Amino acid sequence: MGIWKAVSIGSLGVALLLAAVAFTGTGMLEVLVALNAAIGMGIIALLAVIIEKISKPK
Repeated sequence: MGIWKAVSIGSLGVALLLAAVAFTGTGMLEVLVALNAAIGMGIIALLAVIIEKISKPK
């Protein structure tokens, strides 16, 4: 379940990035900000998966 959560969060980040690029007409600063946000969301998703795996009792 955790992997699918990460995939959905990651795809949401990509969707936000594409929306930001389309909305701003590819202004470089906005693209960098959107990309940074998407990367940040991906990192958070990865951390969530790692924490989920660690905290799950074996």
